[in-house]
Amino acid sequence: MKKTVLLTGGNGNIAKIIKQNLSSKYLITSITRNDFDLLDYESVNEYLYDKKFDVLIHTAINGGRRTKEENGEIFYKNLSFLVNLN
Repeated sequence: MKKTVLLTGGNGNIAKIIKQNLSSKYLITSITRNDFDLLDYESVNEYLYDKKFDVLIHTAINGGRRTKEENGEIFYKNLSFLVNLN
């Protein structure tokens, strides 16, 4: 049986490359901000409540544009993604 993978940031370039290279070996569930907001703890818990994944590959980010200056709020949001997924 294939291992299951939860992949965040599914519309991003890194996630697309990961899906392309690993989808033959793993069952990949790719989520995007259209599925739910990773900053919303309740939405994340509701989504994950009845699901089990063997692996989490977290590629979702807030910010990350070369033309946009990053600040403490963006740093906090990116850490919150991980806290909410835990």
